[in-house]
Amino acid sequence: AGIELSHEATEVYPLWMVPVTLEGEGELRKEKSCTMFVDLGIYGISHKSDFAGREGTLRRFEKFTIEKGGFQALYAETLMNYEEFTRMFQEHDHCYQKARSQLPLCKDAFPEVFEKVSKAGRQARVLEQRG
Repeated sequence: AGIELSHEATEVYPLWMVPVTLEGEGELRKEKSCTMFVDLGIYGISHKSDFAGREGTLRRFEKFTIEKGGFQALYAETLMNYEEFTRMFQEHDHCYQKARSQLPLCKDAFPEVFEKVSKAGRQARVLEQRG
């Protein structure tokens, strides 16, 4: 479905596809299972006459990913708002928040992941620090 969306939105080829398997059990996995995701990278310039632009296309992919129960790789910038971001990673948020709470001064020293990968998150943190 992601490849079809990419073609419809961009018609950019070749695509970078990296299969990722999440295995095991524990706090990050509610049950022992194996889940496969595909990291789909689209690198290039779309020449479609109706191309929605970088931001419009990224938003479309982010919404698609949330609807499909996937997640965005965090090496890329996101245009999601905080609510969308937490919905995308809700299965793992309790472990993340638990680790941040248990590590001394973590919350004071390091921003939330959202604040690192989101322009909106970084801007909100700057405004908060300026108080």
